[in-house]
Amino acid sequence: MKSLLRLTIPLGGTVLIALLAGCGGSDSAPTMSQAMPSIAASDQTLNQLSTRVVVPSAVSDGPGWVTIHEASGGTAGAPIGRAHLDAGANPNVTVTLDRPAVDGETLYAMLHADRGTVGAYEYPGVDAPVSVGGENVMGPFVVTVAAGTPAVRFHVSGVGTSAYVFSQVEPAAFAGMLESGGNNPTLTFRTGWRYEIVNAVFGMHPFQLLERGATPAADTVLLSEAGAGSLETDAAIDWREGNQGVMRFTLAPSLAAVLTGYRCSVHPSVMRGAVAIE
Repeated sequence: MKSLLRLTIPLGGTVLIALLAGCGGSDSAPTMSQAMPSIAASDQTLNQLSTRVVVPSAVSDGPGWVTIHEASGGTAGAPIGRAHLDAGANPNVTVTLDRPAVDGETLYAMLHADRGTVGAYEYPGVDAPVSVGGENVMGPFVVTVAAGTPAVRFHVSGVGTSAYVFSQVEPAAFAGMLESGGNNPTLTFRTGWRYEIVNAVFGMHPFQLLERGATPAADTVLLSEAGAGSLETDAAIDWREGNQGVMRFTLAPSLAAVLTGYRCSVHPSVMRGAVAIE
C-alpha cells in the first residue's frame, strides 16, 4: 500500500496543489506510469470578459475536467464552469463560467474525473471530484473584475443596407443568446449582465437599442451610437460608446423593463430586429 503526501506550494499569486506518492496506504494512489493529479490556481484580473478564467495548469491521470466552484463556507460550493482535460498535463486551461464573476470573490479550481461518456459533463454523477488521500485536488484563487468589463461580447456587421448579421458571440458557450443564422436575428440578454457590442459597420450603420413600436416611426430609442437615447444617462446602465463601434451597457432593471429591439439609425425599417430578456 502507498500513502500520499499533499503539498500546497505558493508560487507568487499561484497555489499549486500536488499529491505525491509515498510509503504506506491509499488504494487510489496513481502508479508510476500514471500522471500525478495536480492543479494550479492563480489570482487573476478579468478585464476582457467577466465569464472567462484561466487555470495555469491541470494534470489528470485520464480524461477529466477542471471545474470552477464558487465559495461556500470557506470551501468549494456549487460548480459554475468547466473545461475538458486530456490525460496528462494541460497548461493554461480556459474555463467559461455560467455567470459573470464578482469583483473580489474567491473561486475554486477543482479536478474532476471524466468517468462516464467522455466529453459529456456528468456531475453530479460519475464525473466526481478527484480525491486522493481523502482530499479533493483543488486550489482557491481570487478574481479582480475591472470596472465595466462585459460578460458577453457580440460582433455585428451588415449585409449591404438590408440587414444586420451577427458573426460571433464570446464566449462561444453563450452562442444560444444569438438566434441561429439569418439576418436581423433575435438577441437574448440576461438581466444584470453587462454586454459589449462590436459594430464593424458603425460608420454606415449606427446601432441603436430600443423599445419597438408598431412601426419604426413609433420606436423609442433607448441607447444609440447616433444621437442620444433616452436611457443613456442612467448610471445603473453605464452606457459607453467608443469611436470604433464598441458599445457597452449593463442590462439594469430599468433597461430590461422596456428593451425589445434594435435597429440601424440610418435604415430603421430594414435593419431592425428583436430582443428577448431572460
